[in-house]
Amino acid sequence: MAGILDIRGGKIYSYDDRSGHYRPNSESMKWADEAFKNYPKHKNLREENKMNIKYDLKYNDILFGLDYFSDYSDDELEMREELSEKILNEVDKQSVFDGWFNYLKTNVKSSKAAWSFMAWFFNYGGHEIKVSNPYPFLGKLYYKLGLSFDNEPQTDDEKQMFDTFDSIYVEMLTQSGIIKQDDYFYVNLYNDDRLKKEYNAS
Repeated sequence: MAGILDIRGGKIYSYDDRSGHYRPNSESMKWADEAFKNYPKHKNLREENKMNIKYDLKYNDILFGLDYFSDYSDDELEMREELSEKILNEVDKQSVFDGWFNYLKTNVKSSKAAWSFMAWFFNYGGHEIKVSNPYPFLGKLYYKLGLSFDNEPQTDDEKQMFDTFDSIYVEMLTQSGIIKQDDYFYVNLYNDDRLKKEYNAS
């Protein structure tokens, strides 16, 4: 692994994989975490430091401001994916989720914009963030997508939106512990009263 090791007061304060020359695979951070756990004084220090780093809302426009379905270069896509990965590695995940939810509530004004947001959110792995109660987010997203509980999706676009939402919905409920991993097949959002409640409150 190549990167920066920050030692303060004789203790490891932080470490990362940002090297100006050799760029290691992001998986190397997991190996570093495991290695440093062998040192009792520094056990879980990086996670503790992350809890003190809050998400900066200025990143929202960079991550979500570009229409997902527009033409953009591979470099633009790679930049956003690397930025989201860096943020999720270094910033408190609940703070990241709250920031992304804030963008959904305040910046998404149309069904098309909601679809673009959802595609980026899924691409960044936002649905894999463990939050205690994902329903306010899920209800708001379903509402802004313009999907309904009364009718199944009709157009191809609606079907694609629904399928992506359903994947996010199941994963977030699983991550939160609301449903068990093996029970996902039996979950039906049309019968979810908690989701409907948040949808109707939007």
